[in-house]
Amino acid sequence: MIREIFWLRSIACLCVVLIHSASIMINKMYIETDASLEKGIWTSLLLLLMFATPLFVFISEFLIAYSRSVKSPKTFLWKRMKYILFPFIAMAVFYALLSSVTGKHALSEFGQHLWENLILGKFHGYFILIIFQFYLLHVLFQRYGQKWSWKWVLAASLLINAAYLGYFSFVRTFDDPYSEYQVWWLPFLGWIFYFSSGYYCGRYFDQVKGFLISYRRWIWAGTAFLACAMLFLHHSGVITIMSSKRIDVLLYAIGMIFSLFAVAVQIKSVPRLLVTISQYSFSIYLLHIFFLMCVSKAFSLLFPALHQPVLLLAALFVGGVCLSWGGAYLLRKLPLSEYLIGKLGKDLPKEENPAVNKKAPQGREFATGEQV
Repeated sequence: MIREIFWLRSIACLCVVLIHSASIMINKMYIETDASLEKGIWTSLLLLLMFATPLFVFISEFLIAYSRSVKSPKTFLWKRMKYILFPFIAMAVFYALLSSVTGKHALSEFGQHLWENLILGKFHGYFILIIFQFYLLHVLFQRYGQKWSWKWVLAASLLINAAYLGYFSFVRTFDDPYSEYQVWWLPFLGWIFYFSSGYYCGRYFDQVKGFLISYRRWIWAGTAFLACAMLFLHHSGVITIMSSKRIDVLLYAIGMIFSLFAVAVQIKSVPRLLVTISQYSFSIYLLHIFFLMCVSKAFSLLFPALHQPVLLLAALFVGGVCLSWGGAYLLRKLPLSEYLIGKLGKDLPKEENPAVNKKAPQGREFATGEQV
């Protein structure tokens, strides 16, 4: 079991909830044309969190490549269909129904919303459609890519990813509402550098771990520079879209992934809270938008005239995380719940984590070679 992944997965989960919480807060507290310093600070925070979805792509491929478990492509894909694709379908139906009930035309629009969710990924579950493309790509990597040079693959995937995002950021315009998701958002080419980075980091984790420890200060400095460059491009109006599909997010996200990894490899324990969030991360991801809507509505009813962005953001974030975890905990008591909200993630063995097992030797090195 790789201890560092619990840090990365829990941080990614919390950042996704924080992104959507901040987006709701900004939309409620500020008008679209507001150019105040206060709004600029919040949008900067939002932009700095855009590494979260790329981090999930990286983690997903990292774990598969590390375990080298794809001996039977049919078994590999079927297992992920049951516990990832089936929950995606369940949530696509749920959020389509929710959109219909809260919309102007009630259930008459359910079919349209369901089509958009299932096929176009026009809800936050779009990430699962991207991940499944990479599951198929991983099978091909395992079969044909073993002899490829990792340097050439990483260089090629970076160029393809950058060219793809650059084209749709600066050249291509969309004539209909579906093109954005069909051509720009969902295809794996817009995320392929995160996939290839996760693949080779998983295959050569021991070497990568040594690299992260040796060059951690350079990695942190480089990431800080990329963050500043990204904020400059945004506030100067060069790239104004607020999305993880910005071309300048590409290198920044990789920098953040390696920066967090460089911190995690030096920490000898994982707090029990983060282990729990990591275990429930997929369920929290699926459910949190619903609970954010509930918290937002409740806040508006209780404090209709209150303009406190920090208070609203805190309520949304804490409420989104806690209610999603609580909802997932209760739903897991139902039969077949793993097909609705996914399986519970693996726990960190107590003997490998002093934060969980107080009797474990504190100076002991942790094993990282166990199958994931």
